[in-house]
Amino acid sequence: MSTTVTPPAGDAVSQGYTYDLDGRVTTVTDTSESSPVLLATAVYDSTTGELQSVTYANDSGLSDLERSGAGAPTSMTWTFLTIPAIGEDPPVVQGAVTDSVIRSQSGRIIANTLTDGDPLNGDTVYRSAYEFDAAARLSQATLSVNDVVDHVLGYSFANY
Repeated sequence: MSTTVTPPAGDAVSQGYTYDLDGRVTTVTDTSESSPVLLATAVYDSTTGELQSVTYANDSGLSDLERSGAGAPTSMTWTFLTIPAIGEDPPVVQGAVTDSVIRSQSGRIIANTLTDGDPLNGDTVYRSAYEFDAAARLSQATLSVNDVVDHVLGYSFANY
């Protein structure tokens, strides 16, 4: 199967897809040129059938996908190309970024932790926590950087 998008200006972009026997996308290929270029490869868990990882053409990827018992995503890790930035001395390499969430019983995200694996940033950890009022509206959001509160945003709603 393939798709082609023709923008108002510029060249058309065509992508081809391959599927496994269960109908899940396994590869995405740029077929715009005479030599197709593989863009992404997906791997699925053989037991659950859920997405396990994606590897992209530039060697970046999504992995370590974890889910709750209900199947909602709770954690994932992004890895990036390991080519040093041009002109950096010493070379700077982007480390992995891990994003994890805590969900309420209803599945709402109530806390988030993002760890930036960049060695020059000392593995910076960003945490956010969310509070909701009795009507299930966001009432407060708190952002911490390396466990120091950075921002607290409060929300209120008028009664009419």
